[in-house]
Amino acid sequence: MVIDASVAVKWFVPDEGHESARALLDQRDALIAPDWLLAEVANVFWKQQRRGQIDLPLAQEVLNILPGLLDLAPTAALINEAFEIAHTIDHPVCDCIYLALTREQGATLVTDDRGLIRKGTAAHFSVIALDDSHN
Repeated sequence: MVIDASVAVKWFVPDEGHESARALLDQRDALIAPDWLLAEVANVFWKQQRRGQIDLPLAQEVLNILPGLLDLAPTAALINEAFEIAHTIDHPVCDCIYLALTREQGATLVTDDRGLIRKGTAAHFSVIALDDSHN
C-alpha cells in the first residue's frame, strides 16, 4: 500500500481517522511512500506547532522516527510520471507523486484526501479512503 501524508499525520495526531491510520502500522512491511511524504508531514507539523496544536519536541521526535515506519521511494524517479498524471487528471503534481508510485508498484493508495480519491479513482488508479482501508 502507498500511504500519503494525510494518513501518516494521523498516525501521530489523535484526529478523526487516527485509529484507522494506526491499524495500517500493523502492515508496516507492506507500506511505501515517496520520500516527498517527509516534507509534507513536516509542513503539517510546522503549521500545527505555530497554532499551538503540537509541541516542537514532539514534532521533531515524530519526524525522526517517521522514516523507519515505511519504505521510502525517491521522488526524483517519479516526478516525470507525476507531472504527466497531473496534466491528465488536472490535479496538483504533489498529490500525483503518490499516484505515480501507486502505478509503479502496482499498489493501492490509501489517503484521507477526498479530492485525490475522486480524481484518482476516475482515472482508474487503485485508491481507497483511509476509512475503507481496514475492510
